[in-house]
Amino acid sequence: MKGRKEAISKGLPVTGTVGVLLAAKRKGFLPELGPVLDILKKHRYYLSDELLAKALQLAGEK
Repeated sequence: MKGRKEAISKGLPVTGTVGVLLAAKRKGFLPELGPVLDILKKHRYYLSDELLAKALQLAGEK
């Protein structure tokens, strides 16, 4: 979080884990986003229901 705050304070763009995964899906590096998000959740990576729904919508998976 410290790095994120510093980047924001300097006006730099910030992309989180889900944003990077979405970019990978769009560029064809991931065939599906849903299974990757499921793995993250299984390993206790917190993703809100709203974020999950939006990510899957943007990925064209729901």
